[in-house]
Amino acid sequence: MIEMKEDQIEFLLSKAIDQVKTNGEIQLVSFTKQVNRIDPLVFFEAAKMLEKNRIFWSSTADDFCVVGVGKAYDIVANKSRYNETEKEWNKLLQEAIIHNPYEVAGTGLLALGGMSFDPKRERSSLWENFQPSRFTIPEFLLTKNNNTTYFTINIQVTKNDHPKQMLRACKQAEKKLFNTFIKIPQGVGIKSKEEKNPEAWKHSVRLAKEKIEKNEAKKNCACKGITLRTKE
Repeated sequence: MIEMKEDQIEFLLSKAIDQVKTNGEIQLVSFTKQVNRIDPLVFFEAAKMLEKNRIFWSSTADDFCVVGVGKAYDIVANKSRYNETEKEWNKLLQEAIIHNPYEVAGTGLLALGGMSFDPKRERSSLWENFQPSRFTIPEFLLTKNNNTTYFTINIQVTKNDHPKQMLRACKQAEKKLFNTFIKIPQGVGIKSKEEKNPEAWKHSVRLAKEKIEKNEAKKNCACKGITLRTKE
């Protein structure tokens, strides 16, 4: 296990603050360390105490899971979504101060989010608060890759910040997130499931199949809308 000492973190924060004072821009700092194993669901539940947005993503086939908490930076694009997102992401990677000694997928500076299939299509009320393209770099990130667990902190630094205060706040948040005494609520489950316009979806699948068979299209994405209601 590679440990990262507090004085190293404080040094990185001080360096970032000095850079901001010089160039006048916000600086992103990211540092990753390996931690003892913790159930990602327990981590997700503990994150409630921080009162921040949470993201849970997993791939059971690959024994891979990430839990994101809070927001360090948002990449939002409305026009030329791919080009704008790629340009902003590359700029972040180039300018951010990153300490990540691990060559492990899902660790370090990571953006979670996605893009709409058709940004010109009128959005329903379910999607009215979502931009056509949005990727969020979490403030805190837990990564479970096979049997190893990593913890990443991403911080947006300004010229008026103080490294010792920021380090103290990070330690307090980390203590809450790794509270292993947190219990996962019992009895939580799906109360009802409702498919949206199933016959219309089947019809669109048949049309897509016909177009592909006629070589009028190479691939097609047909999304099914499902509303789930959970038990309290």
